[in-house]
Amino acid sequence: MGNGEEYAEQVSNGCYTPLDDSVDSGSQMSVERFDDSVAALAFAATIITITLGFLFNL
Repeated sequence: MGNGEEYAEQVSNGCYTPLDDSVDSGSQMSVERFDDSVAALAFAATIITITLGFLFNL
């Protein structure tokens, strides 16, 4: 009986491939993190430019 249950677990685990999901979700997360970091960098550059413009009347 134990062998049948182990085989059933292996079959059910084979239907779900977490490796593919982790690769897809990992690449998607890195793209989202890249977008967030670029947006933060652009925001910081904008704030610095506005601040320097007010300070030095450019």
